[in-house]
Formats: sequence, C-alpha cells, structure tokens
Amino acid sequence: MVVSKAPAKQRADETFTSGHSGRILFVVTLGTLCGQLGFLVLPPLLPEIITTLSISEARAGFALSVLASCTAAFRYPGGRISDDLSRTTAIVLGLLSLIVGYGLLATATRYLTFLLGVSFVGIGLGIYVPAGFAQLSDVFERKRGRAFGLNDAAVSLAGVFASGFAAVSIAIATWRYAFAPILIGLAVVTVLYSGWSSEPHTIQKPTLEIWPTLRRIALTPGLRSAILVAGLFMFVWNGTISFLPIVLEADRGLSRGASNVAYAAVFAVGVLATPLSGYCGDRIGSLPTVVTAIGSGLVGLAVLLFSSSTVGVAVGILLLAVGLTGFWPPMSSYLITAFPEEHKGGDYGVVGTVYMAFGSLGPAYVGIVGGHSGYTAAYGGFLLVLVGCLLVASWLTLERYQRLRPA
Repeated sequence: MVVSKAPAKQRADETFTSGHSGRILFVVTLGTLCGQLGFLVLPPLLPEIITTLSISEARAGFALSVLASCTAAFRYPGGRISDDLSRTTAIVLGLLSLIVGYGLLATATRYLTFLLGVSFVGIGLGIYVPAGFAQLSDVFERKRGRAFGLNDAAVSLAGVFASGFAAVSIAIATWRYAFAPILIGLAVVTVLYSGWSSEPHTIQKPTLEIWPTLRRIALTPGLRSAILVAGLFMFVWNGTISFLPIVLEADRGLSRGASNVAYAAVFAVGVLATPLSGYCGDRIGSLPTVVTAIGSGLVGLAVLLFSSSTVGVAVGILLLAVGLTGFWPPMSSYLITAFPEEHKGGDYGVVGTVYMAFGSLGPAYVGIVGGHSGYTAAYGGFLLVLVGCLLVASWLTLERYQRLRPA
C-alpha cells in the first residue's frame, strides 16, 4: 500500500490564495464546481430530455436514481484509491470518469446512451468527492473547516448557475449544449491538477478492506453518533430540496416564478454560509457550529411552514438555507479529523456511502406522505427529524467537551 508522505510538507503555508495550498484549493474547488454543475443542471433539463429522447417520467427518474446510486456506491472505492495509491490517481480518475459521462450526455440521442452517461457521472462524483476532501485535508489542518467551506460553496454556486445554464442551452440549441462548457472546465481542471499535484500517479490494485474499515469506524468514540446525525440531516436535505419549489407553490401560495427564485436563493445563501460555517468551525469548534446550523434549519423550517405572511416565508427560507448549507463544512471537518491519517480517504468514503444511502430515502418519504397527507405534513415530519438531530449533536458536543476537559 502506498501512503502519502506529503501532508506534513503540504501544510507548511496553509494559504488560500498563493503557494501550493492555494493552487490545490483552487483546482479542487473548480473541479467540484464543474462536476456538481453538470449534476445540478439535470433536473431543470429533464422536461426537454424526456421530450427529446421520447421517454417516460418514470424512466427519467430511474436514470437519476442510477446516478445517485453510483455516486453513493463509489464513495468508498474512491477514498480507498486515494489512500492506497495516491490522491492524484483518485482525483484524476474521478475527473476522467466525469468527462466520459458528460461527453456521453452531450451526444446522447438514445436512452441507453443517456443511462450510461449518468452512470459514469455518478462513478466520477463518487470517486472525486472523498479524494478531493482528503486532498484538502492533507493541505490544510488549522484552516481545514474554511477550506471545506470554500469547496462546499462551489456546490452552492453550481446550484445558482444550473438554472441559467439550462435556460441558455435550450434557448440557443438543445439541452445537450449545457454540458459543453462543463466538459471544457473539467479538461482544464485535469490538466492543472496533474501539473500542480506533488504526488505521483500510481497504478496498482487498491485494497478494499471493508470489514476492518467498518470495525475501525464503529470503535472510534463519538463517530457512530456523528454518522447518525449526518444521515438524518442528509435525509432532511434531500427531501427538502427536492420538493421545495412544489411546496412553496402548492402550500405556501407563491407563484411558480417566485418558487423557483426561492429555490435558487437557497444555493445563493449557501455561497456565503458554507465558508462562514467553515470559519466558525475552525474558531469555535466543529460540533458547536454543527449544532448551530441544525438549530437554524429547525427554526427556519418551522417559520416557513407556519408563517402566514410572505415576509415570514422569506425569513424561513433564509434561516433554512443557512442551516442546510452551513451544516456540511464543520461536519465534514469533524468526521475526517476523527480518521487515522493513512485511512482518512477510505474511511470518509464509506461514511459518505452510509449517510448518502440513508439520505436518498428523503425524496421518497416526501412523495409518499405528501401524496397522502399533503406536503406540509411531510415537511412537518422533517421538523421531528431535525429535533432528533439537534439532541444527538448536542449530546455529542457535551460528551466531547467532558472527554477533553482536564480532570
């Protein structure tokens, strides 16, 4: 097994705008932006895709499920490749898979090609995400939360850009054109990262030691509770985001245009909230910041559901957006810091697989409960889940404080 020897050297500067750390932060974040932009542009393109490929809504939904499943399934292999071979090998492999996937989508004229394209995109995202976080963790230690926050801000920025990309591509040509600039961006990222990375490309068979990994995670103090919090929160995140425009229009009385603007506003808030929460995590601690983010999401969702005014709905969306987007940088920092240096890529990957798999049930829950009892009732269930998250995260914070307090 090849274990990276670079982290100690890489952390020497820990600057965001210059030197080796600044270059790595820029290129990894740019890769995140390009990869997630292609993923997030698919939902607004779906009506055109369904018409052009002559497929049903069910087959389109199945394709998105395949994408999500591949992303979750390859989180652990991606992390193990980054640990056993090198960060460079894993990240470039993820980028190349994304290029193949988006290339297939850009040329898809049949459903099978489209399905193959989203499969490669899911594989690429699954490999890239844990390897990218591990790479940033190698480069940053004192400023790790802020680095994760900037990387997560790229996801929010992709959400802001996605609707515009979809609208412009459809207006000037076809939905396939939306992937052309993404392909160019990914190619640039691949070239830049290969040139700037200090680790070599290593080609050999990685060891997928799943049972030792699960045993190590299970025996790490506080980690099971943190994974539970992450899984519950991902359940709320996926369910809330997937149906937010529909809920705002059907149950809160907003117009379709206003609902779409509110949806985009969640990601716009995230552009600022994610680096801010990462900064707070570095300064006051990851877990207290996680608790604050959950509390903001809980209050925001309650205000959104029970306010009778437009101003109240706007305030609710703002607080909900801060909570939903501000949760992940400090939580990711807490999780990856708990793992051994030589295993953090694979360990973070398998944890990501677990909480993403659980979170994937969120949209199904909203669809079932919303269809029978209304969307307000479904979102009311998310309030209870967030209360559970808040209690477990608060208990974990107090337990960690007591464990670290001098006797």
